[in-house]
Amino acid sequence: MKASVQIGLITGLIAGIWQHIEYLNGISHDSFGGVAGFIPYFILFAGIGAGIYYRRNSTEFGLGYLSFKEGARTGVMISLAAGFCLAVYAMLHGLVINPEYLNEYLDFVREALEKQNKTAEEIEVELADIRNSGSVGKLMFAKFSTTLIIGMVASFIIAALFKRDPVGSAE
Repeated sequence: MKASVQIGLITGLIAGIWQHIEYLNGISHDSFGGVAGFIPYFILFAGIGAGIYYRRNSTEFGLGYLSFKEGARTGVMISLAAGFCLAVYAMLHGLVINPEYLNEYLDFVREALEKQNKTAEEIEVELADIRNSGSVGKLMFAKFSTTLIIGMVASFIIAALFKRDPVGSAE
């Protein structure tokens, strides 16, 4: 198995463990000054950075050298593997760990809409839309695609920062 996939799986496992700790301890996305919801993505950034740095320090491209293309490819592979892990956790969470997640989410949305002084009709329309579209499969897809997109952006940024071509190389 490629090192980037291994790092991605480890990163995804750590992010999934964090999300499970959030659930067990009742940590909301607003906890820690609103940062708690972003911690899985900070973990993803750290995994991508570590993977690209590891790849740059390997002898595959010459010690200390890595093109932007190879760095970005490494980061995207890490994002794919981490996204897969988070999608699996979302499935386990929605089907086994907390099968009432949709009802809890509906309560959360209701409270948020009530704070925004929405009418009862507007709230019910919004909740009906969520009921019609909410499923474990969509939750899994959302976790995977969000992780992949955020990871791709992070991969491009980190690959640009860690890029180091040999002197005289025109890639």
